[in-house]
Amino acid sequence: MAQAQVAVQRQVRPDSPDWVGPVLAQLPGNPRQNQPAVALYYLGHEMLTAPEDAERMVVFRDLLEKNIGKLPGDEARGLLMLAINHGIRRINEGDRPAIRSTLDFYLLGLESQVLQDERGVLSKYTYNNVLMTFLALSEWDSARDFLERYRGQLASGERENVYRYNLAVFHFRQGAFDATLELLRGVSFADPMYNLESRKILLKIYFEQEAVSALESLLENMLTWLRRHGELGYHREMYRNLAMFTGRLLRLLPGDVEARKRLRKKVLDTPLVAERGWLLEKIG
Repeated sequence: MAQAQVAVQRQVRPDSPDWVGPVLAQLPGNPRQNQPAVALYYLGHEMLTAPEDAERMVVFRDLLEKNIGKLPGDEARGLLMLAINHGIRRINEGDRPAIRSTLDFYLLGLESQVLQDERGVLSKYTYNNVLMTFLALSEWDSARDFLERYRGQLASGERENVYRYNLAVFHFRQGAFDATLELLRGVSFADPMYNLESRKILLKIYFEQEAVSALESLLENMLTWLRRHGELGYHREMYRNLAMFTGRLLRLLPGDVEARKRLRKKVLDTPLVAERGWLLEKIG
């Protein structure tokens, strides 16, 4: 991904400015020096109120790294997730330097075992998010090393599916389409979002390979599948529009400049579209 798009981690986290500010205002002395745990809440509150200030994130990380082993597990995880989600928001708003700082928080959490649950299991969503941050920085060797190193910490019941999917993403981002297709053939997800993401990768590969019959079949199956999954909420609309616009793109006649302009405008004007940038690039 030219721009990292990662999912906000769903964890309980102490990021509510509604109560942090008033409490800190009543503390005597300098909480940064006297009470590291309080200082972390204080700095976390400052990060949220001034998200563009990268220096505060650096100070927060240094203090968290020094004290993460001294904090109760839930509190350490909450503070870490505060920083990670803050970084993800910055990334999704176009702040490229935030990719590196967010990856640093992920690595801190992995190494300290804070991101793993009480059984030492790593969430498949965290596994994917860490991979995507490595790929956003084009750190291919580190990305592949991460996939192998933490493969064994994935939940046993879905370990191979999650590993193969993420390895497919790795190869896809390198342009190794044959390897990607081979891996995805062996992946089957009950999780609807992983299912959708796999279909999206196939859609892009078939388009690039000009495999029109395979792509048309995929689009038809994708639309049918989406109609059965109302629980996806707005994601269903996003991917439905991706499938519909890709189908319209396929039907464009060569040299029909006006039709391309109309399709481009429609893509831009539609609120919910997955892979909008990719579609606009292909429309031209």
